[in-house]
Amino acid sequence: MECESATCNVYEALDKLFTGDESTQPDSLINKLRETFPHSVRKSWPSVNSELATGWKDVPVMVRARCMLQNSLGSEFYPASCELTKGEARRIVSGVLRDSFDDEEVKVLSYADRHCYVAVPVPGATEWYQAHFEDQTTDGSMDMKRPKLESAVAKNVLERFVAKFIDDAAAELKVNAVFDVYGVLSGHGFGDNPEMEGDQEDCSSPTNFAGVPNLHVVHYEQVDGGVEEVLLSTLSPPSALLPRLRSLLVDCVGDELTADYLAMHLMSSTYARADNATICALPLNVCGVKNAEGIEEIVKMLAAKVKILPLTSSSLSSAPFHSVKCYKTNKLQQGELQVSAGTHLIIDETKTPRGKVEVSGCAAANLGTLHKVISEQRMEYDFGFYRCPFEVDVPVMVLSEERSRYVATPYRICLPSSGPAPSADPLKSLPKNDLLALRLAILRAKTALKDVVVSGDVAQAIQDDFVRMCADPAYGLASDEKAHKMSQLLIVTRLVTVLRGQSEMSVDSWKVAVLMEKRREEELNARFPPAPTAADFAAENKEN
Repeated sequence: MECESATCNVYEALDKLFTGDESTQPDSLINKLRETFPHSVRKSWPSVNSELATGWKDVPVMVRARCMLQNSLGSEFYPASCELTKGEARRIVSGVLRDSFDDEEVKVLSYADRHCYVAVPVPGATEWYQAHFEDQTTDGSMDMKRPKLESAVAKNVLERFVAKFIDDAAAELKVNAVFDVYGVLSGHGFGDNPEMEGDQEDCSSPTNFAGVPNLHVVHYEQVDGGVEEVLLSTLSPPSALLPRLRSLLVDCVGDELTADYLAMHLMSSTYARADNATICALPLNVCGVKNAEGIEEIVKMLAAKVKILPLTSSSLSSAPFHSVKCYKTNKLQQGELQVSAGTHLIIDETKTPRGKVEVSGCAAANLGTLHKVISEQRMEYDFGFYRCPFEVDVPVMVLSEERSRYVATPYRICLPSSGPAPSADPLKSLPKNDLLALRLAILRAKTALKDVVVSGDVAQAIQDDFVRMCADPAYGLASDEKAHKMSQLLIVTRLVTVLRGQSEMSVDSWKVAVLMEKRREEELNARFPPAPTAADFAAENKEN
């Protein structure tokens, strides 16, 4: 039996498929439903990301959603099979995908458990990233017959829902992971009270919230890079596309060195850690920025997920950037920085007034959170009785008029002092398919970083060259800076290797990275000299 329409009554299909044997194996019933509602049908279900499925409080609606799992609620028991009585009529049905049984008398015959998560729209989802999910066909290509979205975020989308999974593997799903889910959106009516709003809203059970629908999942797929593998497999090798990306970025920002670092930042990803050091993170402070909108638009056009954080007195002081557990409502209150892996965080410091800035409340804690994300790619969530560290993969870019006053990044570069402001116009002029190819090339480059090969001979040559650098007074490396500098240079070398379309690190890539870093630091120090340190004052007083 195959259902050809998204308006088919899923409960009628469910009851016809239920034989009673599935009460001990609910997974088998879900598998039958996947056959009844095949991939081609599920892709046609309305998306809660772009259009609110009206009437969900009254009747179940089959929907799809691209979402981030924001909080784990644990498991709940539900009736795997039960006997319904209405008048003289009796029937045996399953409670899979159901919240209630209307006005029928219910006798539960057996229970099973399902795993529950709070799900929210993907934080920072860019317009093209969300439109890809809305418009794609079953083979991952773009469906040109569907009406295109005017905006990636419609006005009436669901702000959150509770996703309920039947299969046992769902118990291991990770918070902050992104999934495409397909299932039944149900308005359960538990604890509905129109007078309860905001912080007064209470939970009616540990896994059901007043005014928040449940989505009973029939099928789900994890979204790693932002697009399906079937689409990535059709892409030309990044080696053929990344040189063009670099050329376009030069046109966008008006400077080759800045374009190189912007391209490497877009490709960067914390794919591993060693001795508390992040491997291939490239936190970048772009100095000399008068107006942040140009660079923000460039990044949004190329990256799948971009979170803009204006750094002002209000944003620093008003609410914590990390997430905080509220035990009264059983909610993990989502902080500004609770995002999925691969989300680019742009900290806009250009809106911070010059001079003294009055801050209060959460400011100190929020700056500490930013420092931990930048330096360790970690963030702590506050669970009241304890704080739990979460590893993140969030490329950070700070935009400031001079050196950032609030957050320190290991990489700083300055825009050209003359010429036009950065603009995304060169990207806007590209055909849509060419622009999509560049976006996918960046996603593939992120995954290629961990596969770069470093031969023993190249590693030894790099080590020998670094020893010579340390002995050269021109570099002025203190003994406690050498390990950090070596790590920085190796990260840039790996990124240069991938940017040049190569899979094996070479001595030539190392030398290019060394020259880039040297030029970057010289230009930065000439235009924005570093503030004197306590050691500088001590040395000056000693000379005098």
